[in-house]
Amino acid sequence: MVSFNQKIENALSPFNYIEFSNAEAFEGLSTQPQRLLLIDLAEPSQPIAQISEAANQTSTMAQSETVKKKAKQVEIATAGDLVSQPTEDEQPKKKPLIPLEKNKVIAGMEAAKYELTKRLEEALAAVKEVSQGIEIYLLLMDGKEKIADFLPETQYTQIALLVDDEDLIKDLRTILEKRWGQEVQLDGHLFLASSADHSALKKQSTKMLDLNVSLIPCPVADKSHIWAATFAATNTVYAVTPSRPYQTLKVKGISYVGQGPNLEQRNDLLKSGVSTWKVSGDSIHIDRLVTTYSKDASYRDLNTKQTLSYIRYDFNRSIAAMFPRHMLAKDNYAYQGPVITPTVAKAFAISRYRKWQANNLVQDPDGSFAKKVRVEVDEKQGDKLNFYLPVHVMGQWVITQTQIAFRI
Repeated sequence: MVSFNQKIENALSPFNYIEFSNAEAFEGLSTQPQRLLLIDLAEPSQPIAQISEAANQTSTMAQSETVKKKAKQVEIATAGDLVSQPTEDEQPKKKPLIPLEKNKVIAGMEAAKYELTKRLEEALAAVKEVSQGIEIYLLLMDGKEKIADFLPETQYTQIALLVDDEDLIKDLRTILEKRWGQEVQLDGHLFLASSADHSALKKQSTKMLDLNVSLIPCPVADKSHIWAATFAATNTVYAVTPSRPYQTLKVKGISYVGQGPNLEQRNDLLKSGVSTWKVSGDSIHIDRLVTTYSKDASYRDLNTKQTLSYIRYDFNRSIAAMFPRHMLAKDNYAYQGPVITPTVAKAFAISRYRKWQANNLVQDPDGSFAKKVRVEVDEKQGDKLNFYLPVHVMGQWVITQTQIAFRI
């Protein structure tokens, strides 16, 4: 009997609750959709008296400008004739922008009709420089409500927080921890950028110690929202192949003229769970994307977490597609029909693992996966099938150590 209560190092929980609805024909690997969510916090509202006074001043100025425009007639002499030009009042008027509703997620493709905050507007423009094909969503929080009450049951694989707000960061971390768990499985990752100094960055990361968060150093104090958004957007583009390292990738939409952290500084930041980058000309290139979970090397590289997320997503989808309405029986069941047994399920798991190998997600250097994988019908719950998958994910080549022997 296999004990499924043991800790599985470098793997996901063995208990995956499978959603059997909406199964579809399944070939190859299921592509995990990448969705980027940009979150901003609304500024505190002005007192009513200030708003009223500002509105009166604006109204008076607008009336004065209208009188001046009507009194002015622009004429141009052409071939002896005077051609009257339309005044500004006669020009077609643009449709007024809609105020962005707080605590509601909107699609990025609809952003043009909304009045965005400066941070959202700048971040969105920078993200579009990274790629026009990213699926983007926007959320403006009012700071009074809990984000958990307004975040839809949609998987946002990358989340960029555009403001440094301790309460909001805490809420997001709680949500992402729950979403990473077996009962929800809507994995996402939070990108934060900070212009704090070297020592403060290390303390901030060590304090969080969170596998669902990446902290990006930002050398420009008033551009941290843009750096968080562009790093998250770059990851959104390349996380479709999560086992391939993100090093050397250019982060479009941002630039920096100056010297970035040197090798010693970058290594020091990485040990504390702070992601690093390099400067080439004025371009920014990823050095390492890591999580702030620095106490366990298994979850240090973001690639590892995102590869596991991809595998779990594909495993659940493939089971739902292959066995949508099957009955469950223990082994040695002698009759035909839509029935699955642990032996059949084990064979399916092994074949799925081979597909992951073929797509460079996992490895099996000693050929032990088929020997170690376990599948059982739960002893206490007859409609539950327990899988133990000893997954060996791909590594990323980021370090080279060479010994040179020589003679003269």
